[in-house]
Amino acid sequence: WVDHHATLIYGGLIAVMLVGTAVVMASRMTAKDRASKTALLNDAVTSANAPIIPVGQDAPEGVDESYPTLKARAEKVLQESKAAAKVGTAQSQLWSALEEANALAQLDKRNEARAAYEKVLAGGDAAPPVLRYRALQGLGFVLESDKKYADAAARFEQIEGLAGGAFK
Repeated sequence: WVDHHATLIYGGLIAVMLVGTAVVMASRMTAKDRASKTALLNDAVTSANAPIIPVGQDAPEGVDESYPTLKARAEKVLQESKAAAKVGTAQSQLWSALEEANALAQLDKRNEARAAYEKVLAGGDAAPPVLRYRALQGLGFVLESDKKYADAAARFEQIEGLAGGAFK
């Protein structure tokens, strides 16, 4: 039977190998694309966490990235988070919007920050609770800066209901 069907067997094996190779190549291409998209968000988060070291002071050992002022850092984060939002997945776009909102708040662009925080919250329950917590907290602080205390308090109270009260 094997001798009689050898051509069919070998053809099937070759087809399986070709399909397998195509799947592996497609998977690697998708992984590389995903990695390049998340790298932009990683850059924004790294910049957002970089220390502020005034001009004339030496950076501590191991510090690769620092900024002379809060404004300089926020401007860099704003640029990087906007770039990340353009190419990222739906989930990473929400995280990019959070970084953008935080940078706008630091630049005292409160109306734009408020809109960016609302964009994060528009993700609803699809967004992770920690992301919603950080957006509600940031929005509350912006509203508090605008002396909208009742609105700020309402946002802070919303935090209590997240993840079954985990952030209470």
